[in-house]
Amino acid sequence: LIASYGADTKNTWLNADALGVPRGPCRMCKTCPGLPGFGQLYWPQLPDEEPRGEPRPEPNGHSSLRCRRCDCPGHQHQNLELWLMDVKLRAKQVRAISWYRPLPQQPRLPMVAPGWSRSAAALFALTEGTFDPRRCAVKGPRPRASAAEDEALPLVSVVAPTSWVRRGFHPLLYECFCKQDYDPKELVVVDTGPEPSAFFQEKAQEDPRIIYRHFRVADSRLDLPEGWKKGAPCSLGISDQDIWENLGEAQPTSWSLGIKRNVAIELAAGEIIAHFDDDDLYAPGYLSWMYERLSNVLKKSKDSPVTSEYIESNMPPAAVTLKAWHLLDLSDMTFGYMDVENDPLVPKEQRYGWLFGWGFSYMFTRSCWELTPVPDVEWSEDISFYEDLKRNKVPVVPVKPPGASKAICAHSYHAKVNTSGGEFSGAVRCGRALPEVPQELLELMPLAQQAAGAVPQRMDQSIGEKSGFRVSLSEKQEFLQCRGQAWFAYQQQRITERKNKTISVTTWPSPC
Repeated sequence: LIASYGADTKNTWLNADALGVPRGPCRMCKTCPGLPGFGQLYWPQLPDEEPRGEPRPEPNGHSSLRCRRCDCPGHQHQNLELWLMDVKLRAKQVRAISWYRPLPQQPRLPMVAPGWSRSAAALFALTEGTFDPRRCAVKGPRPRASAAEDEALPLVSVVAPTSWVRRGFHPLLYECFCKQDYDPKELVVVDTGPEPSAFFQEKAQEDPRIIYRHFRVADSRLDLPEGWKKGAPCSLGISDQDIWENLGEAQPTSWSLGIKRNVAIELAAGEIIAHFDDDDLYAPGYLSWMYERLSNVLKKSKDSPVTSEYIESNMPPAAVTLKAWHLLDLSDMTFGYMDVENDPLVPKEQRYGWLFGWGFSYMFTRSCWELTPVPDVEWSEDISFYEDLKRNKVPVVPVKPPGASKAICAHSYHAKVNTSGGEFSGAVRCGRALPEVPQELLELMPLAQQAAGAVPQRMDQSIGEKSGFRVSLSEKQEFLQCRGQAWFAYQQQRITERKNKTISVTTWPSPC
């Protein structure tokens, strides 16, 4: 009934009746899809909320109490208040720590929204319709395990948010996915920026395992000045301002990394969700190795699973992440190995955050996300998500890979477009450098080098952690053997000379 009115834009929006109650199809005449209007809804008050005195319409005569389309009494239309309360609860979860992003006062939802998941409806409202399941829904069958297998493995959905400035990494991301020996799997890519990725548009047509969606929005950036915790004003901007200004759009709509992850998971069909970062390297056995560890966690927690009325997936909530991994400096293709629990540069009081705060290696059941979404924030959305899971008593287990001699993935660092900031203690790279490329990642190196060459490098005009100046893996040993201050002074002079296009006659500082 509702779908039959979908083509008529004047009749697509859900509306409230004269008392502010959201109404759906008419139960009396069974022909009317909903109250006519242009989407005037009001968030219902949740049980734990204090009355805020939000305006509600007042009855103004007989016509307002009857549907102007079917002339049936308004109360004969389906009451959607409980459904809208669930949508609001989900939206509040997404914005729980985004104090600078309040909920829209009046949500605007189409008539078909009650047929969506509550997450899809919440994302539609929060993005003001930019994410629209009617346009973004995945059509056609999803990947399945081979029928010849005795015990079919669950579908793993690899989710990867990306953007226009990172398009040079798209071939690397696709190659890492294709080389995985786990089956069945799918890759869900949520892309933002002024133009879609030509590479992934082509691959989505050729490979049914690729779900690619582009949204013409900017990547948001939150600037926190010194003293922001004491009330200093924060500013919300976009990270690629110059690109949009060149297109004549100074203030486009912007999305956080958290929203992009939520959209990707909403589009995913797998019972298992795995994070891939577009600039990292994943060995062919990565998904299989991680799934085996996640399965062990599920077996140990099956006697006391976390339950919720909002969990629809078959698997109970459980999550894993790596507590050691390989490193890659894309500037000079140096590899390293990082062990959070044993690295001397990681302060003991920070090791907990380092164990759970690196989202590139997250793998979890979909029920985790049904229980609590990824926060709508610009950074640290990954550890905030895992922290919420731990508060809900979900088993979140850091697992250790085989070691430095066998790589399952490598977390890369490059100054221009990294969102995490890399594994640094102050200005010094953590981990230890390795003498050669891990054998498991060797086939990915041509694409990694190609991607690194496509990323413009940043030259800092000052020295120090705040300016982004860092000691890489290849420089670390020499730095630790030399006087730190002299080394920084030497690098400062090099940058100044590059800026002035002069020739350096400075010699390297003598070892301590």
